[in-house]
Amino acid sequence: MPQPEALPDAPAEPPLPINVGRIASKYLCASHGKDGDHSHYGLKDKNGQFYIGKDPIEIDGNDLVIEDKRYRGTQGLWQLITMRNPEPGFQTKEDEKNYGEIMIEADAIRHPVNPDTPYKRKSLKWKNFIKKIWDEYVKKKKQKAKREAKRPTKKHKVKAFSQMTQTLCVNSWNC
Repeated sequence: MPQPEALPDAPAEPPLPINVGRIASKYLCASHGKDGDHSHYGLKDKNGQFYIGKDPIEIDGNDLVIEDKRYRGTQGLWQLITMRNPEPGFQTKEDEKNYGEIMIEADAIRHPVNPDTPYKRKSLKWKNFIKKIWDEYVKKKKQKAKREAKRPTKKHKVKAFSQMTQTLCVNSWNC
């Protein structure tokens, strides 16, 4: 009996580049719909790579990995990242802290033309979440500038050392 002709190998499907958990999958699907956050504050998909602001992100199960830092992917954090109007009160303090850190680190909150101002929106997301993040960012920035202004510079240290040595020489018999 003749052998049937072998069928050409079907092209193998490329492996999925990410391992998506149930929570992540739910919010990734929702992010493409009418409730998705398509503003600067949300998750972007550019040619199969996800981004928040300028930073590419990886999804591992439900977790987000940004620049080797892992953020626990809770429903609250996923809502903040993917939804236009996340449900207030659904997020924990840790979700809000992580979202704020992601927005600041990814430079997703500052306006590119004027980095001293945020992207302002009239959305509930701005009012309920982003404004708090921005205000805390500005506060920390001012505190850091204040601390640095009080810290003596190298020039001041050299001048102080010079004055000290002159005083020692005047008071000493060996100069």
